[in-house]
Amino acid sequence: MESPRAALGSFFRSLLSFVERKQLGAQVRALVSPETQRQMDHPPFVFRWVPSPAIDEIEAALQKLGGPALCHEFGLELSRALGSSVVQPVLRAAFFLFGETPEAVFGHLDRFFSLPTRGITFSWRSVVAGKGVVEARFVGPNVPEGAYHVLQGSLQWIFDELLKRPGTVGPVNIVHVDENGSQVTFEVSY
Repeated sequence: MESPRAALGSFFRSLLSFVERKQLGAQVRALVSPETQRQMDHPPFVFRWVPSPAIDEIEAALQKLGGPALCHEFGLELSRALGSSVVQPVLRAAFFLFGETPEAVFGHLDRFFSLPTRGITFSWRSVVAGKGVVEARFVGPNVPEGAYHVLQGSLQWIFDELLKRPGTVGPVNIVHVDENGSQVTFEVSY
C-alpha cells in the first residue's frame, strides 16, 4: 500500500453511494483529482484495500460542500452499512465477551475499526460515571478535517443504533496535526 491509511472497498462504495444519494456527484468530481475521479468511475471490489488519498479527497469535498454536518451524516450512514455487514460478527462476539455497555464498546474500538480501516487507532479513558474520552490517532499526513467529522458520526451510531440508548459524542477536538499524523478527541456522555 502506498498510503499509511486505507479502507475496504465497501467503505469507498458506501462513500460513493452517499455522494450520489445526496446528488453531489458533479460537485464532488469538480473538487477532486483526476485519479480520484477514475476511482469513482471504477470503484474497487468490496474487500480490496483502498489507499486513503481518494477517500480523503472526497471527504474534504463533502466538508467543503456541506460542512461538519454532512460529514457527520455520512459517518452515521457508513456505520449503519458496515455495522450490519462487515463488523457484525465481531460486534456480537465483543458483546458476548465484554458486555453491551458504552465502556465495553468504546474500550474496544480498535477491534471494530480495524476490520474496515487501517491506520487509525483508538484509546478510551473513563472520566467519571457516564462520561469518557475517545482518542483517535490517524497515521500519516494530510488527514482532512472531514474525516474527523465522519468518525464523530460513526461514534454517535454506537449509541443510536448499536447500543440503542441515549448518549452523545461531543464535537471534534483536534489535539495535534503534523506530517506523521493527527490526534483528535471526543468527549462521550451517556
